Amino acid sequence: MACAAPKEHIKDLVSLAREAGLEPHIVTVEGLALANLIEDWQSPPPQMPQLAPTPEARSAEFILDIGHTRSVLVLASEGTVLTARNIDFGGKNIADTIASRYNIHYLEALKELQKKGFVLLSSDGATREQVAFSDVIKQALEPLVQEVQFSLLEMASARNVRFTKAHLTGGASQIKNLGPFLTQKWEVSVNRLKHFHLYPQLSIDTSPAVETISAVAIGIAIEGLRKPRNPAINLLQGEFAKQADAFKNFVSRWGYASKLAATAFVCLLVYGFLRENFALELNDRARDVLKEQATSLTGGAKAPSTREIRRFIKQKKDEISARKIAKQVRGLNSALDILNEIHQSSPSNKEMLVELRKFKVENEIVEIHGEVARADHIGKFRQALSNVAADGKVDQITPTFNAGPGKQAFAFRLRVDRLRGG
Repeated sequence: MACAAPKEHIKDLVSLAREAGLEPHIVTVEGLALANLIEDWQSPPPQMPQLAPTPEARSAEFILDIGHTRSVLVLASEGTVLTARNIDFGGKNIADTIASRYNIHYLEALKELQKKGFVLLSSDGATREQVAFSDVIKQALEPLVQEVQFSLLEMASARNVRFTKAHLTGGASQIKNLGPFLTQKWEVSVNRLKHFHLYPQLSIDTSPAVETISAVAIGIAIEGLRKPRNPAINLLQGEFAKQADAFKNFVSRWGYASKLAATAFVCLLVYGFLRENFALELNDRARDVLKEQATSLTGGAKAPSTREIRRFIKQKKDEISARKIAKQVRGLNSALDILNEIHQSSPSNKEMLVELRKFKVENEIVEIHGEVARADHIGKFRQALSNVAADGKVDQITPTFNAGPGKQAFAFRLRVDRLRGG
């Protein structure tokens, strides 16, 4: 059986499923999905029988799924689907007719149809309101009845079949007495479709209401279980065919990071190339300079020996070391500078007279030996020295001489900062 569908419809269905967070694997036809409920879908398709010139009419059956806005008619014979057709009629048409007749809102009419929808097979014992309500529903069902009847007559003539039974499913099929009413119209036994008994493993609510509205859903689910020997009807073909999404998902998730990594790798390659070129160029320049300096040792007369080159390098290193030492020496405070700093920090001669006998500076250590007129002047002088000491500490040591008459001898050791500005 060949199937075709407009691309726009397939695109809308796929887009709607993805917006709901679903990735469809199969998009099929409702009518053929319903056929799974009466076909042996697990076996290979049966071979069509060779008909005699005047064959006897075969028995056939059909399923009518009455939905909200449209209905699906599936005609089958001996477990083989003959055709499937869509009919632009559904429960909405009945609700619209009720709303128009009773001048009420569509939603109110829909609620009345769901709660009280029925058709009377006979007006005996019924009230005038019940008869009127039943007639409204019968009038609304007339287009569906005629469309299905025309399809049955056409198929009976074209395929030489005789319809013996029919099955109703869908939300609108729950209208009371709808089966017997359609049996009178089509002269075919019409009953609600019973299919739950075919799948006892289903762990869902098996109430009649659920069974009535779940036929299409179960039929579509069966499409995903069909084997290649009797493959499913899948409209996801061509541009809609399912493809491997691993690479697509990887690019979607890590595309930006991959671009950054690729850019960083290219920058690293360029940096490495430039650095190598700079290093080689500097190496060549250094070699040329060394060659010129080595040649200058002998005045260009002959190539210098290894010993001469080493002596030249040692000489240059000694010169550099001497420059560093000289620079450090120039930055040191002399003994006179330290003595002047002590003089600036000490009290004036009017307050305290200090006579120095020995002043010694060795690296950062300074020793001062002398005498004062009074014993309390020793503490004042020591306090003045603490302002000069690098760490603020002044150690008292033993004087190396004897004080004169009426004098007090002292000796101190302290550490000073020899760097200028330090």
